[in-house]
Amino acid sequence: MSPSPPLARPMAGVILAGGQSRRFGSNKALAQLNGRPLIEISAEVMAAIFPERLLITNDPAAYEFLGWPMAGDIFTDAGPLAGIHAALSQVAAEEIMVVACDMPFIKGNLIRLICQPANKGIVIPRLDQGLLEPLMARYHKKILPPLTAALDAGERRLHTFIKGQNPTYIEARELRTVDPSLASFRNINHRHDLRAHHADQP
Repeated sequence: MSPSPPLARPMAGVILAGGQSRRFGSNKALAQLNGRPLIEISAEVMAAIFPERLLITNDPAAYEFLGWPMAGDIFTDAGPLAGIHAALSQVAAEEIMVVACDMPFIKGNLIRLICQPANKGIVIPRLDQGLLEPLMARYHKKILPPLTAALDAGERRLHTFIKGQNPTYIEARELRTVDPSLASFRNINHRHDLRAHHADQP
């Protein structure tokens, strides 16, 4: 694999490996797809792009095989909002590119597209019917104070917080220029998803 060119601005790649995986029935990050753990597939794509990387997990022993730096939530039982908070609190870079651990079809070119616009705080894909994808999005450290305040106040709804931060949207039509089927946004929620989907090559 040829080395990837550096991003236009320094940014850390972050994978969120939290969640209870209740619908899946076990830790879906470690479920096998084409003979590999889901999270390993995502980690390979992210590692080719981001020199600084961080895995957010409260179970670090389960992911030692990745060789990634790891950190746990500061706010416990607060969902992905707390994972983003932990990442922003830990990384050296001013921005993070976040992906979820159950999105094994991500394409490097799509990640790079999301990393292009200037970031006033949050850059987030807006898919068909206005659906937002906050777990494949960019977050700047400038949102850390309001994010901490929101968590302190008991906010746990990621979409509610994002909409209050005047995010920059990347529309589906632009995303399709590098990922026509938007395969990158498919995630694995149930065991039958593993049978239904075939991994696209990054």
